[in-house]
Amino acid sequence: MEKIDFARRLLPDKPGSLLRSEMKYSFSGRSSGKGFRASILSFIITLGFLFVSTVNSWARLDNPRVVEANFSNAYIEFEVNYYDEESYDQGLLYFPSTQQESYLYYEIDGRVQRLANMRSFHAPGDEQSEDSWYWWRITPAADMPGDISARHYKDANSYDGWVNTPVLEKGKESGEIRNYKPGGSSKTYGLLRWYYPTELVNKTITLKAHLYVDINERDDYIIDVTLGEYNIIAFPDKDPLTCAFGEASQGEVNKYRINYSFKSDPFNINFIRFNGQGLWEKMTNRTGYFSVPVQEVPKTYTVNYRAFTTERPVPCNTIDYEESQQILAPAYHQAKNFKADYDVTGKINLTWNIGDQGRGNGECIEGDEFEIQRVTYVNLNDTITISKIAFDRSQTNYIFVDDVGVMNPQGKFYYRIRRTATSNWKWTVSQSTEITVSAKHTGVKTCSANLASDNHAINITWEIDTGVWTQGST
Repeated sequence: MEKIDFARRLLPDKPGSLLRSEMKYSFSGRSSGKGFRASILSFIITLGFLFVSTVNSWARLDNPRVVEANFSNAYIEFEVNYYDEESYDQGLLYFPSTQQESYLYYEIDGRVQRLANMRSFHAPGDEQSEDSWYWWRITPAADMPGDISARHYKDANSYDGWVNTPVLEKGKESGEIRNYKPGGSSKTYGLLRWYYPTELVNKTITLKAHLYVDINERDDYIIDVTLGEYNIIAFPDKDPLTCAFGEASQGEVNKYRINYSFKSDPFNINFIRFNGQGLWEKMTNRTGYFSVPVQEVPKTYTVNYRAFTTERPVPCNTIDYEESQQILAPAYHQAKNFKADYDVTGKINLTWNIGDQGRGNGECIEGDEFEIQRVTYVNLNDTITISKIAFDRSQTNYIFVDDVGVMNPQGKFYYRIRRTATSNWKWTVSQSTEITVSAKHTGVKTCSANLASDNHAINITWEIDTGVWTQGST
């Protein structure tokens, strides 16, 4: 009778596959004959059963993940399954003596930056009481950019009632942090929030986890998991600012609108302020505007965008950064010194001028006209447009002659003038003038008759005075 021991080691093909474990089978019997063949068959069947059982029931702690990349409040939240007692106690373990560690880290520009070490077992291979399943410890890296806090659960079987722990001290292991074990599950999870620093804004990082898993009475294993690549964005893309005339129907006569817009929805960390004045206003829409008075000189305005988060635990430093855009609100020259003068020939000379400043290329609005209307009744119910004169930024003084002589003008004439680029303002922004006319009709002033030198004709000469000709007269 010979005793034979068989040993078989099952190794995972890759991280996330079958647990590495050691199984032994021992039996007694002869080394030949039916008894030996039966024993071999029994060993194979038992081995297969144990293999299936291992695959189906042994859970790996290889599924850390990013729960939320919250750029609105400048944090990234991780979920880590740090303890599993299914079949065998197993958890994330840190052996200081051998530098076997479990930690989160990121890669940026070819370099590696550790965020925090993690562990759940108190000592290598120690059996854990049920109360210990809900606790883990975190050690933020001493040189970690930003800050880390953890969710601490009041109820270990529920997501409800969590509060943020204070910011964990860098380079120092935290006390025990209670997390949650979903009802009926053997796994215990922990949640960490990393509040990234300002210097990572607009940069791309790759988040990763290195896990050393201890299994009581089984071989330990190490896995590396890539959690994802993230572009830490500060603001969504902005369209260039534009300057436009406001709508009279919205009570914005004689004002510009400085319009802003985003190509994607703004985050709730975005605040906006105009020209460095007033309170920061929280942005809730993709588009908006600020109103400014129309002026005769160009003026540069600045729109400030600001991002900061109010959800960071004390004493975590608040991210606070700003961007700005500028736009030139061009000059919009209205008619100034609008006057009407009458001459005895029946012509009314309308004159006006524009300001000298802000008439350079791009500094003023051009391409429209001065529109002039005339009315003979003050209630304007017979208003007619008598002319449109092109605006010319190189020209300071303007004149238009209104020939009213044929109208036998008597009494008052009313005139008003506006720029046509603001036709939506109606005539709310305009200049007006009036003139009283008493037309004198042209008549014979002097008359004489003389005999011609040949005594065959009489030369009649006359002189007329200055005035207007009555329509149809000769």
